[in-house]
Amino acid sequence: MLLLFLATAAVHAQTCKTLTVVSKSSNEGTCDGSLGTHTWPLGVDASYCHGWSATDNDGNVFKYSASNLGCNSDNTAFVYTFYNSSIDCSTKGVGMNFTLSCARTPRNIFEKAESFDCCDRTSASFGNCNMTAPSISYPNSLKMSKLQVYENGALCSGSYSTEAPEAATKNGTAAPTTTAVTSSASNAVMTMATISIALVALMY
Repeated sequence: MLLLFLATAAVHAQTCKTLTVVSKSSNEGTCDGSLGTHTWPLGVDASYCHGWSATDNDGNVFKYSASNLGCNSDNTAFVYTFYNSSIDCSTKGVGMNFTLSCARTPRNIFEKAESFDCCDRTSASFGNCNMTAPSISYPNSLKMSKLQVYENGALCSGSYSTEAPEAATKNGTAAPTTTAVTSSASNAVMTMATISIALVALMY
Protein backbone atom coordinates (compact mmCIF):
# COMPACT_ATOMS: atom_id res chain seq x y z
CA MET A 1 0.00 0.00 0.00
CA LEU A 2 2.84 2.40 0.91
CA LEU A 3 4.61 1.51 -2.33
CA LEU A 4 1.50 2.29 -4.38
CA PHE A 5 1.04 5.62 -2.59
CA LEU A 6 4.63 6.74 -3.22
CA ALA A 7 4.58 5.71 -6.88
CA THR A 8 1.27 7.52 -7.40
CA ALA A 9 2.54 10.63 -5.64
CA ALA A 10 5.65 10.67 -7.82
CA VAL A 11 3.57 10.49 -10.99
CA HIS A 12 1.24 13.27 -9.80
CA ALA A 13 4.12 15.55 -8.86
CA GLN A 14 5.51 15.42 -12.40
CA THR A 15 2.43 15.86 -14.58
CA CYS A 16 1.76 19.56 -13.81
CA LYS A 17 -1.70 19.31 -15.43
CA THR A 18 -4.15 22.21 -14.90
CA LEU A 19 -6.83 24.07 -16.79
CA THR A 20 -5.12 26.40 -19.23
CA VAL A 21 -5.31 29.61 -21.25
CA VAL A 22 -3.36 29.92 -24.51
CA SER A 23 -1.75 33.12 -25.77
CA LYS A 24 0.21 34.01 -28.91
CA SER A 25 2.87 36.71 -29.12
CA SER A 26 4.84 38.70 -31.71
CA ASN A 27 7.18 41.67 -32.08
CA GLU A 28 4.67 43.52 -34.22
CA GLY A 29 0.94 44.00 -33.69
CA THR A 30 -0.13 40.72 -35.28
CA CYS A 31 0.01 38.29 -32.32
CA ASP A 32 0.53 35.57 -34.90
CA GLY A 33 2.73 33.39 -32.69
CA SER A 34 5.98 34.47 -34.38
CA LEU A 35 7.43 34.95 -30.88
CA GLY A 36 5.72 31.82 -29.65
CA THR A 37 2.64 30.24 -28.17
CA HIS A 38 2.26 29.93 -24.40
CA THR A 39 -0.16 27.62 -22.58
CA TRP A 40 -0.63 29.17 -19.12
CA PRO A 41 -1.87 27.43 -15.95
CA LEU A 42 -5.39 28.37 -14.88
CA GLY A 43 -7.38 27.61 -11.73
CA VAL A 44 -4.30 27.38 -9.51
CA ASP A 45 -3.51 28.98 -6.13
CA ALA A 46 -2.04 32.49 -6.10
CA SER A 47 1.21 31.06 -4.70
CA TYR A 48 1.54 28.55 -7.58
CA CYS A 49 4.71 29.33 -9.56
CA HIS A 50 4.81 28.58 -13.29
CA GLY A 51 8.37 28.66 -14.63
CA TRP A 52 9.89 28.18 -18.06
CA SER A 53 13.37 28.28 -19.59
CA ALA A 54 15.11 27.87 -22.93
CA THR A 55 18.57 28.21 -24.46
CA ASP A 56 19.27 30.30 -27.56
CA ASN A 57 21.65 29.50 -30.39
CA ASP A 58 24.52 31.28 -28.58
CA GLY A 59 24.11 29.21 -25.42
CA ASN A 60 22.37 31.92 -23.38
CA VAL A 61 19.73 30.56 -20.98
CA PHE A 62 16.49 32.51 -20.63
CA LYS A 63 14.63 31.91 -17.36
CA TYR A 64 11.19 33.26 -16.47
CA SER A 65 8.33 32.53 -14.10
CA ALA A 66 4.88 33.78 -13.09
CA SER A 67 2.54 33.61 -10.09
CA ASN A 68 -0.89 35.04 -9.19
CA LEU A 69 -2.13 33.49 -12.43
CA GLY A 70 -5.77 33.74 -13.40
CA CYS A 71 -8.56 35.54 -15.19
CA ASN A 72 -9.87 38.83 -13.84
CA SER A 73 -13.32 39.15 -12.27
CA ASP A 74 -15.22 39.61 -15.55
CA ASN A 75 -13.07 37.16 -17.54
CA THR A 76 -11.84 39.80 -19.97
CA ALA A 77 -8.13 39.51 -19.15
CA PHE A 78 -5.57 37.01 -17.92
CA VAL A 79 -3.43 38.54 -15.18
CA TYR A 80 -0.20 37.39 -13.55
CA THR A 81 2.97 38.53 -11.81
CA PHE A 82 6.05 38.10 -14.02
CA TYR A 83 9.55 37.28 -12.72
CA ASN A 84 12.62 37.74 -14.91
CA SER A 85 15.73 35.52 -14.57
CA SER A 86 14.17 32.85 -12.33
CA ILE A 87 12.07 29.71 -12.77
CA ASP A 88 10.82 29.73 -9.16
CA CYS A 89 9.34 33.25 -8.76
CA SER A 90 12.26 34.31 -6.54
CA THR A 91 13.16 37.60 -8.27
CA LYS A 92 11.27 40.91 -8.25
CA GLY A 93 7.79 40.52 -9.74
CA VAL A 94 5.96 42.85 -12.13
CA GLY A 95 2.22 42.80 -12.82
CA MET A 96 1.24 41.74 -16.36
CA ASN A 97 -1.89 40.91 -18.33
CA PHE A 98 -3.20 40.13 -21.80
CA THR A 99 -6.69 40.17 -23.32
CA LEU A 100 -8.50 38.89 -26.40
CA SER A 101 -7.16 41.90 -28.32
CA CYS A 102 -3.60 42.06 -29.63
CA ALA A 103 -1.81 44.69 -27.55
CA ARG A 104 1.67 45.63 -26.39
CA THR A 105 2.56 44.35 -22.93
CA PRO A 106 5.03 45.78 -20.37
CA ARG A 107 7.52 43.19 -21.70
CA ASN A 108 7.59 45.16 -24.96
CA ILE A 109 5.95 42.42 -27.01
CA PHE A 110 2.46 42.04 -28.45
CA GLU A 111 0.26 39.32 -26.99
CA LYS A 112 -3.33 38.12 -27.00
CA ALA A 113 -5.36 35.17 -25.74
CA GLU A 114 -6.94 32.66 -28.07
CA SER A 115 -9.93 32.20 -25.78
CA PHE A 116 -11.12 32.71 -22.21
CA ASP A 117 -13.66 29.88 -22.41
CA CYS A 118 -12.06 28.04 -19.49
CA CYS A 119 -12.18 31.08 -17.19
CA ASP A 120 -15.92 30.83 -16.52
CA ARG A 121 -16.95 27.54 -14.95
CA THR A 122 -20.63 28.42 -15.44
CA SER A 123 -20.38 28.88 -19.21
CA ALA A 124 -21.61 26.24 -21.66
CA SER A 125 -18.15 26.08 -23.28
CA PHE A 126 -16.44 25.16 -20.00
CA GLY A 127 -17.44 21.55 -20.55
CA ASN A 128 -14.93 21.43 -23.42
CA CYS A 129 -12.03 22.39 -21.15
CA ASN A 130 -9.53 19.68 -20.25
CA MET A 131 -6.68 19.40 -17.77
CA THR A 132 -3.44 19.73 -19.73
CA ALA A 133 0.19 20.52 -18.94
CA PRO A 134 1.32 24.13 -19.36
CA SER A 135 3.67 24.46 -22.31
CA ILE A 136 5.65 26.89 -24.41
CA SER A 137 6.57 26.74 -28.11
CA TYR A 138 8.91 28.78 -30.31
CA PRO A 139 8.99 28.81 -34.13
CA ASN A 140 12.02 26.94 -35.51
CA SER A 141 13.35 30.22 -36.89
CA LEU A 142 14.15 31.40 -33.34
CA LYS A 143 16.47 28.40 -32.81
CA MET A 144 15.65 27.85 -29.14
CA SER A 145 16.56 24.56 -27.44
CA LYS A 146 16.61 22.84 -24.01
CA LEU A 147 12.98 23.85 -23.52
CA GLN A 148 11.70 23.27 -19.99
CA VAL A 149 8.60 24.05 -17.91
CA TYR A 150 8.45 24.05 -14.10
CA GLU A 151 5.82 23.84 -11.38
CA ASN A 152 6.87 25.53 -8.13
CA GLY A 153 10.51 25.18 -9.14
CA ALA A 154 10.27 21.45 -10.03
CA LEU A 155 10.67 20.27 -13.62
CA CYS A 156 7.45 19.09 -15.24
CA SER A 157 7.48 15.67 -16.91
CA GLY A 158 6.26 17.11 -20.20
CA SER A 159 9.51 19.06 -20.52
CA TYR A 160 11.82 16.42 -19.10
CA SER A 161 15.40 16.82 -20.34
CA THR A 162 18.57 14.89 -19.60
CA GLU A 163 20.68 17.94 -20.42
CA ALA A 164 21.45 20.53 -17.73
CA PRO A 165 20.85 24.20 -18.62
CA GLU A 166 23.91 26.31 -19.44
CA ALA A 167 25.44 28.35 -16.61
CA ALA A 168 24.98 31.73 -18.31
CA THR A 169 21.64 33.46 -17.91
CA LYS A 170 20.40 36.08 -20.32
CA ASN A 171 18.68 39.04 -18.63
CA GLY A 172 16.51 41.23 -20.80
CA THR A 173 13.32 43.28 -20.77
CA ALA A 174 11.97 41.80 -23.99
CA ALA A 175 11.56 38.29 -22.62
CA PRO A 176 10.98 35.38 -24.98
CA THR A 177 7.63 34.14 -23.84
CA THR A 178 7.36 30.75 -25.30
CA THR A 179 9.10 27.49 -26.11
CA ALA A 180 8.09 24.00 -27.20
CA VAL A 181 7.71 21.20 -24.71
CA THR A 182 9.04 18.21 -26.62
CA SER A 183 10.37 15.39 -24.49
CA SER A 184 9.54 12.11 -22.82
CA ALA A 185 6.95 12.50 -20.08
CA SER A 186 6.70 8.74 -19.74
CA ASN A 187 10.44 8.42 -19.07
CA ALA A 188 10.25 11.02 -16.31
CA VAL A 189 7.27 9.32 -14.69
CA MET A 190 8.92 5.92 -14.84
CA THR A 191 12.10 7.35 -13.34
CA MET A 192 10.22 8.87 -10.41
CA ALA A 193 8.27 5.68 -9.83
CA THR A 194 11.51 3.65 -9.84
CA ILE A 195 13.04 5.99 -7.27
CA SER A 196 9.97 5.58 -5.06
CA ILE A 197 10.24 1.78 -5.29
CA ALA A 198 13.90 1.94 -4.32
CA LEU A 199 13.14 4.14 -1.31
CA VAL A 200 10.47 1.70 -0.09
CA ALA A 201 12.89 -1.21 -0.49
CA LEU A 202 15.43 0.57 1.74
CA MET A 203 12.87 0.82 4.53
CA TYR A 204 12.66 -2.97 4.95
